[in-house]
Amino acid sequence: MVANIDHNVGLLQEKLDALGLTENTILIFMTDNGTANGAAFGKDTLNSEAVAGYNAGMRGKKSSIYEGGHRVPLFIRWPAGGLSHGNDLNHLSAHLDVLPTLAQLCGIGIAESHQMDGISFAEALRSPSASPHRDHLIVQFQGGAYFRQPPAEWEFACVLTKRWRLLDNGELYDMADDPAQRNDVAATHPYIVKKLRELYSPFWSSVAARMTPVHIDIGSPTENPTVLCSQDWYMPNGNPPWNFGSIRKLPPVTGPWKIHVRKAGRYRMTLRQFPVEANLPVYAVRASVRIGEKEQESSVKPGSKGVVFEEVLPAGRTELWTYLYDERGKVGGAYFTEVEALAP
Repeated sequence: MVANIDHNVGLLQEKLDALGLTENTILIFMTDNGTANGAAFGKDTLNSEAVAGYNAGMRGKKSSIYEGGHRVPLFIRWPAGGLSHGNDLNHLSAHLDVLPTLAQLCGIGIAESHQMDGISFAEALRSPSASPHRDHLIVQFQGGAYFRQPPAEWEFACVLTKRWRLLDNGELYDMADDPAQRNDVAATHPYIVKKLRELYSPFWSSVAARMTPVHIDIGSPTENPTVLCSQDWYMPNGNPPWNFGSIRKLPPVTGPWKIHVRKAGRYRMTLRQFPVEANLPVYAVRASVRIGEKEQESSVKPGSKGVVFEEVLPAGRTELWTYLYDERGKVGGAYFTEVEALAP
């Protein structure tokens, strides 16, 4: 995998060279979470240390609030902007800091009304001796690895400073002496625990009020049709079918898409179990669709590669449910559904 990534980053760099864009392109390489399959772990698979493979001496893997679950690299290069000198920075930062950093590097203003949570680290990139852009960071996996609902205060959360980590409002680790997070020192540092708890409170107050489902636009002129995938079903608990390892088994489960009908009118919904690019038939004998208070049902012709419904919808927010039944009556959802606003 490392060789594959290295090869493809090389191809990208070669293309930038060929287009004459290398000097004035900001090139970023980063990842999205701790290891998933790069190491084997102990009995507590999320939170133990690696027993085989490589995890840089960190405890925890993807979805863990220990360091190995969320600490990742970020490389940034911009020769024309003076960012090609190979400095290492160990300041606390996160994905939400990337947007304000790029905006500052490019001289793009962001309206104060946007109320960004991120903080630019552009000054630190330009001058490694610059002061850190933030003194703490909150990491919280809302709902945890298995998306327990509803998200709760302090659940699957950690407060980070350069030296300290407070996990789930209880465990405390001194990263200067214990980067593997083996020794909980909360009992001997109550003042530190208190200060880190105080940092968490405004974070929770800010995000808790905004933890409402995101409604996907349909009928927008910027994307018509809108292609919906079962990864965005809003399940009460657990993961929906979100990868092809799961979807190819046609799991007998369905869930709703939270959608926002941007304009009233007639819509066409095409139900499939695989994306249209796969060119595969629908494995079902009967289909139905429910959107708001409206329901329709249809038989599925053998060999059909999509089941089509049309419905007149009012503008506003609602839910879209899909059902595909096999000959035994077992039902699952249409894991891929295209919703198209039709011309009046």
